[in-house]
Amino acid sequence: MRLERLELFHVAMPLVRPFRSAVTTLDRIESVVVRMTMDGQQGWSETTPLRAPVYTDEWAGGAFELLRTVIGPLVLGKRFETPEARRAARSRDRRALRDRQRMPPLSDPPRQYQRTSDDALQR
Repeated sequence: MRLERLELFHVAMPLVRPFRSAVTTLDRIESVVVRMTMDGQQGWSETTPLRAPVYTDEWAGGAFELLRTVIGPLVLGKRFETPEARRAARSRDRRALRDRQRMPPLSDPPRQYQRTSDDALQR
């Protein structure tokens, strides 16, 4: 799937009462909401760091700018695999590895094997 469009929204939700701590007082919660469009389908995501880097190094304004100036330009227009495609590829890789190693399928009960000089498996 190709990431066609990335929309960013820096929003603030006022609190009913201010939240006071020893470090700061918050009167609103800020969030960054992202709408992505891939092959005509839309998906939403959000992050809700604090308004300022008080407890951690993250804050809503910083997240918004990082997404807008660094991450967004890096991923826009790129192709990403769907989870189904990833699972199918992983399954295909496992089968190929098992075949290369000449091992029995994982569903078979464990058996003792030894290699012979002609590199064939023997019971």
